Amino acid sequence: MEEAAKREVLEETNLTIHEMNFFKIYSGEQQHHIYPNGFH
Repeated sequence: MEEAAKREVLEETNLTIHEMNFFKIYSGEQQHHIYPNGFH
């Protein structure tokens, strides 16, 4: 999970993360939302 987060930050911001501390990871069906405009 950490490598994916680092890779995503690099792709989106061109910043390199050297140290990362997760404090909570949210996943699962209860975290999936569809907004009124149809976006996920």
